[in-house]
Amino acid sequence: MNKEDILLKNYGILAKNPTINADALEALILQLCEIAPELAIRCWSDLLKNNIKELEGYFYSEEYPYDNLGYKIVRDFETNLVGEDYFKYALSYFSKNKQLLEILYSKSPISDYADVYYAIAYLIRNEKLNEANTILTAIYKNKTYANYSSLWKNIVNRFRYSDIDNYCGGGLVSDSNYKQSKEVQDFCLSWVERIIDEEQQAGAMTHIMRIF
Repeated sequence: MNKEDILLKNYGILAKNPTINADALEALILQLCEIAPELAIRCWSDLLKNNIKELEGYFYSEEYPYDNLGYKIVRDFETNLVGEDYFKYALSYFSKNKQLLEILYSKSPISDYADVYYAIAYLIRNEKLNEANTILTAIYKNKTYANYSSLWKNIVNRFRYSDIDNYCGGGLVSDSNYKQSKEVQDFCLSWVERIIDEEQQAGAMTHIMRIF
């Protein structure tokens, strides 16, 4: 039995009716992240592109309605996939898929519960700054998103774990774990300085002072 082949075959069936099969599609992509991460990101991206007509009516709004497909395959998928430990295997492909990032973060409403900060913090902490850059670029392009202070608070809070390979947490928690290299400091500072709103920038700047 080839697990990847079975999952891919099931995707072809389930993707025909994503509203009904959203939970199964999420479980399928989650499993692919472990065994075929590039394929997992391609499936998610294709799912969004193939249903773009149902999504685009809520682009640049505050939230997808609960009964809208976008609530499931954008909001729920983002919350339930991006914060999982094994999503780190898919992060390289995730960060390179600009069309997916644009739909998820530049055009779609960004939920207060979005777990993208897990991914950004993991990439920054491991000095994969080009990959972190593409995700942040997509977020900063969003015309309605404004919670930059909260975003950077959450990113910096992820730096406190001593076990850098543990994506979702664990390891010794210590203030000394917050300190980062000059390259990381400069990277974070440059992004905080791009925040236009004065209060949001001040809040974000206060949070990143922990890494200096």
